[in-house]
Amino acid sequence: MRRLSVFLLLCVAAANLYALTLQEKEKTPDREAVQAEHAAQKKTTPRRTPAPVKNYTPSEKIKADSAVSFPVDI
Repeated sequence: MRRLSVFLLLCVAAANLYALTLQEKEKTPDREAVQAEHAAQKKTTPRRTPAPVKNYTPSEKIKADSAVSFPVDI
């Protein structure tokens, strides 16, 4: 019984150490650094505006007096 409890204790300790090494490898960069990089990227990339649609024809005709269903679960 004593051997089993020592074995389980060692297994738990090994799992905890392994989890700590994974956390060190998967550290995420600081939020400020990501924001600064994103801002720098925005400054260097010019933004193109899309050309407006010239002849838009709606696919459905709805009368002004008819009710339009609205999703309630929003």
